[in-house]
Amino acid sequence: SGGSIWLFGGEHAGQQVTDVQRVDLSTGQGSVAGKLPRPLAHAGAFTLGGTILVAGGRTGSTPTDIVLRFDPATVRFTTAGHLPAVRSDFGVAVVGGTAYLVGGENPKPVNTVTQVRFLTGGKALALSRSLHHPAYGSCASAPTPPRQLTQSSLPRGAVRSPLPRPPHRRRCNTPHP
Repeated sequence: SGGSIWLFGGEHAGQQVTDVQRVDLSTGQGSVAGKLPRPLAHAGAFTLGGTILVAGGRTGSTPTDIVLRFDPATVRFTTAGHLPAVRSDFGVAVVGGTAYLVGGENPKPVNTVTQVRFLTGGKALALSRSLHHPAYGSCASAPTPPRQLTQSSLPRGAVRSPLPRPPHRRRCNTPHP
């Protein structure tokens, strides 16, 4: 946001932290700008439509499904929605107005890709589909725009929707063939 990189939570000396850190790209200086509502590690952060979101991760050893909206002006969080299932350690790629959360753990390897986008009114909607193999890691690639998911029912702001496997897939730190 405006020449800054934001870092949310993580681990320090083996302990999960609540720090929200801001790195000013013009000076290279970092600072603790605020706090998360609770310690969080292994989450994914991404920007959709100018809004910074923090999704999934772990609080302690417990994976979470929450999607938080972050306001850099106030350094505060609000709940934007929920993922279809708990997830941590996933790769994220943003294409157009959709974020794609690929693989991860819950705590076992996850074999889904989840699309996150905004609905009218600003709530985050998360839709999932299966991958051929479980995948986890910290990178994702989207060389061509994937097919869009549609769904009419929205329980808890998140639903599952199966689609065929895409023709291109990039593996990131995936031990499975």
